[in-house]
Amino acid sequence: MTMYSKWNSIVNNINRNRHLHETEVQKLWEGIFADSFLFGYSRFAGEIDSFRNIQIGSQERTIPDIVIRDSVANKDLFVVELKQHNLEFRTGYKNQLFSYMRLLRLNVGVLICNKIYLYILDNDDQEFAVEIPFLQDNPLGKEFVELFGKNSFDKIKVQQFIQRTHEFNRHVEEIKDSLSHLSAVDVLKQYYANSYTNEEIERAFSSVHVNIVMETSQHVGNTRMTPSVRQNASLLTTNRATPSAETSRLMTTLESRIKELSSRITVHQQALYMAYKIDNHNICAIWPYSHYVEIELYIDLQDIIIQNSGAYDITNRRRGKRKSAIKVANSGDIEKAILIIKQIVNRM
Repeated sequence: MTMYSKWNSIVNNINRNRHLHETEVQKLWEGIFADSFLFGYSRFAGEIDSFRNIQIGSQERTIPDIVIRDSVANKDLFVVELKQHNLEFRTGYKNQLFSYMRLLRLNVGVLICNKIYLYILDNDDQEFAVEIPFLQDNPLGKEFVELFGKNSFDKIKVQQFIQRTHEFNRHVEEIKDSLSHLSAVDVLKQYYANSYTNEEIERAFSSVHVNIVMETSQHVGNTRMTPSVRQNASLLTTNRATPSAETSRLMTTLESRIKELSSRITVHQQALYMAYKIDNHNICAIWPYSHYVEIELYIDLQDIIIQNSGAYDITNRRRGKRKSAIKVANSGDIEKAILIIKQIVNRM
């Protein structure tokens, strides 16, 4: 039975049971996690721990729906919060899941309602998420089945998958947002500028109307552009790629310069970025791209005192306490970035 076949069987099961009450949803997912052809966890060995009481203080208690365990290592693996399959995502559902994750000291959590939502909380309490619709042949669903099985669960691999997919989706949305503000005519004129005069180009476009229209099918991540723009899609590329030699040099220089600011600064390697801290207090996070580096900063944009710093607001990214960022592409950018980071360090 292939991973896609396993995922498709789960989708069929959910589609037949869209209107189950939560008690039936609980039984359904206990059965799915116990199914030897799907995830293979053992009820008998206590690997599917339902409605565990977690005492808080002298009286309060909280009860997660399912905690999946490793019976051999005698440890919890991840926690599952269940809602009816016809209910859409709500922030309250996520917050409830996060409270269980923090109480159980688990980095991985699963919220299941009308879709599956995978979450990790890294050591900085930074949130990463992946949304998986119940669709046939969904590649993210295939990854879910493959990564969360009893004999294949690996916390590091799960974290890397969620972080990688989270960042991929964020970059896709950034590109789509930039496309929505892009003048397709200007891009096409630049394309033809190498072969024709401005007068010829202007005359040709005087009778042509060009638009970028985003068309999204129900299949995950399947977004396409109209034909007139798609033929020039090579002009519109994402920045996420293997870092160049120049980017690697920028990363090395930045690390050296940041560590010079204080002997208390420590560097923490994450799956996709480098985090910098002082005594467990966050300073910044550095993300490498193909031709530049982005530094996410733990400071509000309006609090930056450096003039013409080039910093910008990133609160819409939902990056926890990271409020602003700056792009670094050359030595001049490094100097501006170091001045901002020094301001943050001086506050501590």
